[in-house]
Amino acid sequence: MLSHIDNYDAWPPSLTREQFLARANDVGGTCWRYDFAVSHGKPFGAGEWGVASGVGQNGGGDNPSFIQWMWEFFQDKAGENLRYEACFNTCEPNNVGSNIYLPPGPNCVFQNPASAQRYLSLWGGTTWPSAAADGLG
Repeated sequence: MLSHIDNYDAWPPSLTREQFLARANDVGGTCWRYDFAVSHGKPFGAGEWGVASGVGQNGGGDNPSFIQWMWEFFQDKAGENLRYEACFNTCEPNNVGSNIYLPPGPNCVFQNPASAQRYLSLWGGTTWPSAAADGLG
């Protein structure tokens, strides 16, 4: 059995490190859930996480700092109880708007270029695969 979390920069957004840490340590937050998993002898995963440009003022928008803070959390927990993380990438209307690599189009309305650059710099990359190569184009 695995304990996991879906964590988006929304409801409320993390515009400062202090807000991020407060939300992460609050009941149900990323750090709280991680500690819960450890205390119950369960591995932890971040099944979905990302920026949130598609939720209006409830989200942090194109927030590269959120990408940075999540990366720092993953680095801190790597080799311990963290089993996986998956940055969720969606850009269609009426969704969270976490896209960091799909090109704009009629079904891809959310772009987060600053977050995309931060992700590439932290996870090690220089370019994204083409949408056509992913079968998404």
